[in-house]
Amino acid sequence: MNTMKILGLSLGQLTTASLMVDGTIIACASEERFTRNKNDMAYPKRAIEYCLEKGNINGSDLDVVAIASLHIPADY
Repeated sequence: MNTMKILGLSLGQLTTASLMVDGTIIACASEERFTRNKNDMAYPKRAIEYCLEKGNINGSDLDVVAIASLHIPADY
């Protein structure tokens, strides 16, 4: 059975990653959790790795990556 796997990214102040599988949130973490920098604006590399690990999947298993940002136009 195929499942829908979506990685959500919030970029900007307090960058965050989340993983949703078939409508259920599996993991969510902000980059500041790993860097210990309050409101970290860095690309959420560690947060993404955490979410993928919690979901026991690889990046190539994702169906969609959704990005929310005030700084990147929707048609980018």
